[in-house]
Amino acid sequence: MVLELLPAERSGGATGSAPPAPLAVILPWMWAAPSALSKHVALWHSLGCDVALYRWPPLSVWLPLLAARNAAALLADLAACLREAPRGVVLVSFSGAAKGVLAPLLQQLAAAADTAAGAPPPTGAATHASLPETTTAALPRAQPPPPGASPDATAAAAATAAAAALLAAWLRGVVFDSGPVDFDSSVGVRLFATSNLAWEQAWEASAHVAHLRLHAQEYRAAVAAFLGRCGLGGRGGAQRGIGVGELQGEGG
Repeated sequence: MVLELLPAERSGGATGSAPPAPLAVILPWMWAAPSALSKHVALWHSLGCDVALYRWPPLSVWLPLLAARNAAALLADLAACLREAPRGVVLVSFSGAAKGVLAPLLQQLAAAADTAAGAPPPTGAATHASLPETTTAALPRAQPPPPGASPDATAAAAATAAAAALLAAWLRGVVFDSGPVDFDSSVGVRLFATSNLAWEQAWEASAHVAHLRLHAQEYRAAVAAFLGRCGLGGRGGAQRGIGVGELQGEGG
């Protein structure tokens, strides 16, 4: 389980005074081909976002404890990134990643949001930052260690809670592509902004984790609109534009 940071190249090279680009955290589908993932990375880069790619073990779909460990590891890595470069974050989940890592991560974020209700956000965080209720209302909250837990377990839980609070303050939206299970994953994607705006981009004919390949232009327009509604639009974009043909290619 490794969080791979893939910064977008900026026009005119890096500038130390420029604010950090938004961060799109991609949680791929099981056994996703690198060639297919590269299309999604290129899409988010072309819209001015840096990308963090988190590959998770497929076995997590059937092992909730492993999924919870994935979430804790991802939270720790993202917290380190945000402490170094605070910026808006979008979580982009595909298919089984909703169960293998995203659901337990949202449980941690929901618990952090409950704890912090009414408290001021961390220094530098936008005051409107919150979790999308449409994605968390029905989730069970992550539970603290039971009484008598070892000091190591207590410390680990505290570190995870602190990381969740930091991410909750910077989270701006969640995208479900081909999931979760209560959505017909063959026809579209669902997009949630932390302002609780939610919408769906659907097609009469599409395929599981293949929406970008089959509907590149409309998919890109939906993501661009989503970033704008999350307050992350207008960031300039990557150094090189990207054509619809590049986004289609092979794979999902």
